[in-house]
Amino acid sequence: MSYGKFQKEAGVYTNWRNKNNLPYLNYEKVEEIIRDKWITDKRYKELIAFILENWDSGNCDNFSRPFSKHLIDNKELNFYKRLWKGIIRNRLDKFWNQYDYLRQELPDFTLEKIKLVNINGFNQFSSEESIERCFAWKRLYIIEGINEFIKGLEILKDSEEIAKQISLLAIVSNLEKPKPKPTTDKRKIDETIFWQIIDENRKISTDQFNFLDNLKSTLETFHPKELRKFDKLLITKANELNTWEHWALAYIVRSGCGDDEFDYFRVWAVSKGQTSFEAIKELNENQLLQIFDEDPQLEELNYLAEQVYETKTSDLMPPIRVKTSKLTGKRWDEDNLPQTFPTLCKLFNFE
Repeated sequence: MSYGKFQKEAGVYTNWRNKNNLPYLNYEKVEEIIRDKWITDKRYKELIAFILENWDSGNCDNFSRPFSKHLIDNKELNFYKRLWKGIIRNRLDKFWNQYDYLRQELPDFTLEKIKLVNINGFNQFSSEESIERCFAWKRLYIIEGINEFIKGLEILKDSEEIAKQISLLAIVSNLEKPKPKPTTDKRKIDETIFWQIIDENRKISTDQFNFLDNLKSTLETFHPKELRKFDKLLITKANELNTWEHWALAYIVRSGCGDDEFDYFRVWAVSKGQTSFEAIKELNENQLLQIFDEDPQLEELNYLAEQVYETKTSDLMPPIRVKTSKLTGKRWDEDNLPQTFPTLCKLFNFE
């Protein structure tokens, strides 16, 4: 919900300025104003979620640094770690994917060659940059980010996390991509085991991003063919929510929801665990409010089992065959949602 809330508040603020004939502010400045308001109101968890979703490449330096400094100054260690571990995780995901691509396209590349690449004038937003320059820049970008994270940890005196980040720093610096875990979990993934895996990892996770990390570690211990079963069950369960009524719920909760966002909403619902999933499926209005404690979007879960499979086998996962799910239910008009779904709209303050 963080993304929708942030965008809504930014829109309200912009409209207020327009009505009062105040000078125009570009959207970046408006974002900074809403960010600072959320910091003042101590809406740390929501702001972290917004940052990690909105800048999933980790390229959020200018926006997140004042927030990061605030967390350090106020000794908010746990929130500081959640922010930075999320940022670095996003950067690493893109980095290792590019690492695999670079090895495929330029099999003779070495660490020493990457170190010699000239990145002066590099433009991270240009599609014309070479893959060597992109990779060399990203390597240094992640190294700088980890070092920045460590500096804050030193102020907050978290020696255990500092040791972990120093270890990660060496891995990135030396391009030592972690090897896949051996297959140690011999269970066959059926629907019961599927929900056990989801529920157990949700229970130990602080948020949806930490959940993805924990789930990935769990899936890495399974045989590749079981990963295909996991993926098939994920798709099957998400398809059970492919109705106009569940799309309305997603739209109301997020103050807007397009086609892609509805796909991400449905896999997020699965990620919340079996009990919450069933409550969402039944549109149980007595339970929904407590379930929606984070932005209901989890696109990355769509690809997680496939990525783990590829890492373990060095091959693409064969296509998963699941019967196509057609959108069912009664179509609604967004202008009439308060009349069509009055209780849901009231529950989530949708106007």
